[in-house]
Amino acid sequence: MITTQVYVETNHDDKTLFIDKVLNKSKTILTDIGFSCEGGVFSLDRLLTCQSNETSLLSSANSVISILPAGNKVQIRESVTELSFTGLKSNSSKQSKAIKYLYNGLKAESQWYINML
Repeated sequence: MITTQVYVETNHDDKTLFIDKVLNKSKTILTDIGFSCEGGVFSLDRLLTCQSNETSLLSSANSVISILPAGNKVQIRESVTELSFTGLKSNSSKQSKAIKYLYNGLKAESQWYINML
């Protein structure tokens, strides 16, 4: 299992609106590159889970990105389960492309601070 984590935060006063905007923007960005997403702003825990259904230039088919509020921040985690058959080693380099694409899309917002761990 390979996991990448990113935290998004802001110094803006309205944390609820900020979190909703991060969830909505993340969903739009990930849907545009072929992820299917469930949950988000209208779910009870506001957890947004996006899964890649097919291998593309930006993601592998077994990539899952979860986005959820963590206090006043938003935590983004991408998990990729490595399968044991030959020819899948390229997925480890592919797995970071989706999260970097998302990172760049969110980075465009003013007053948002993003830390990739």
